Amino acid sequence: MKKIFYIAAIICTSFLISCNDKEDDVMPSYQDENWWVNKDNPNSVLDHTIYQAYELYGVPIFYNDTIGSQDRGTDAFGRPNIYYEVIKLNYTITGNIYGEVPNAYVLSSNEEDIMEGVKLLRDYVLANFPDFIDVPRSYLLVDTLHMGLNDKNYLPYIGSAFSGLTTVAVGKLPDIKNMDEKEKRMLAGEILTAQVGTYIYNTYNKTDLDPFYKVLTKDVNEYYGYGNKVDINTAPSKYNPSYAPCEEYGFLKPAPNRPIIEGELYYFPSRDQDVNDYVALYLGFTEEQVRELYEEDYPHVFKKYGIVKSIIEKMRAEKLGNN
Repeated sequence: MKKIFYIAAIICTSFLISCNDKEDDVMPSYQDENWWVNKDNPNSVLDHTIYQAYELYGVPIFYNDTIGSQDRGTDAFGRPNIYYEVIKLNYTITGNIYGEVPNAYVLSSNEEDIMEGVKLLRDYVLANFPDFIDVPRSYLLVDTLHMGLNDKNYLPYIGSAFSGLTTVAVGKLPDIKNMDEKEKRMLAGEILTAQVGTYIYNTYNKTDLDPFYKVLTKDVNEYYGYGNKVDINTAPSKYNPSYAPCEEYGFLKPAPNRPIIEGELYYFPSRDQDVNDYVALYLGFTEEQVRELYEEDYPHVFKKYGIVKSIIEKMRAEKLGNN
């Protein structure tokens, strides 16, 4: 009996020593770092303004895609091991298995331009953020956002915003300081649309959006179609629209990924582009503002706005009703 007790005591002692050794070898956890915050920097007007917006709305705004670093000691060869947290705009849940990069961006080094972007997000986007859209994890302000890089059938173009898993990238920073109120509101609407436009198009494309598409063929001209070329050098016919502002035909903007020559040439947008433009109009403006801008001079625009308004209100009711 004493022998059994003695053996048990040795085993327990060995176990305790082993545990202590393991505690000494435990590596620190690096998972507790919260990268998705803005920290105050009173010595920088820009950083302090961003921090104030973060304190007010809780959404971090970055203008560098490397948002933090962490000293993780040394690697197996004794070299310094520094980890960098980098925003990956094109990252998806399944990974980018084909190595394709549909969008690219150029960061801005102009603090004045970045400040204009911060103010736009603060005053036009976050201050009136819709209750049926999920707040993004962050915003990344960039000088230029190149979109449609993998589409071999169309031209790449400069975009306003793109929604990734961890951020919404916002482009056109150099243009903001020269924008009027209407242009700023439209850009704000496009930033919000980046999160919901594709969902609205995919969900309602074959149902509620049908009357929206038919404004072109029923109210404007039955022979016209999405993607039509509008060329001042082409004689107008029942198949070829005469050159006029795109609002005359019920569009807010020409196709961004087709040739545009101011005053001479543009193309009607695709269906999804058209829907996104009207979602942006709804999200960026009040109904009274839209009425004042379009009802009298561009009745096709106002009619399509009303259709999209009904769809978004339906979507909002469905989403909030399920929460």
